[in-house]
Amino acid sequence: MIWSITYLVAIILYAVIAGVTKGLGVGAYVLLALFAIVALTKVRYNMRKRFDIPANCCEGGGCLSDCCCIYFCTPCSLCQ
Repeated sequence: MIWSITYLVAIILYAVIAGVTKGLGVGAYVLLALFAIVALTKVRYNMRKRFDIPANCCEGGGCLSDCCCIYFCTPCSLCQ
């Protein structure tokens, strides 16, 4: 929960500081960030299925495990 709040505050602050509010708006920037999480989760899920890599993050594995890995450990997940 703390990470989620920190993440959303960071996105909003970045949008305001970078001047995105003049163009797309903060809402669009937040949607873009959420889209990135969904897209990266889908890529990670497909790569795990393609190379038979087991999900070991969350109980039951699957897409939830991939989403947790992408959300909480984005740099590590991208390197993998």
